[in-house]
Amino acid sequence: SPPLFYVRKLDGPVELPLEGLDFSDLVAAEAPQKEPLIYDLVATVDHHGTSAEVGHYTAKCRRPDCWYRFDDANVSYVAEES
Repeated sequence: SPPLFYVRKLDGPVELPLEGLDFSDLVAAEAPQKEPLIYDLVATVDHHGTSAEVGHYTAKCRRPDCWYRFDDANVSYVAEES
């Protein structure tokens, strides 16, 4: 039989740096990846709904001039938070 798993939706904000996100501490010392694991955030996927099984997904994507929100066929500018 297939393995069973449980899905739980995080109910709150997740804060990450927009630049210089360092994944080095998450890689095992014996891993072949030895390059710096530092990344800049270029997109997010957001779930809108009451549970992991029900809802709607949108995305925010970074462009050189600003961020944009994609919701099905609608694209809109995202103002920076102060």
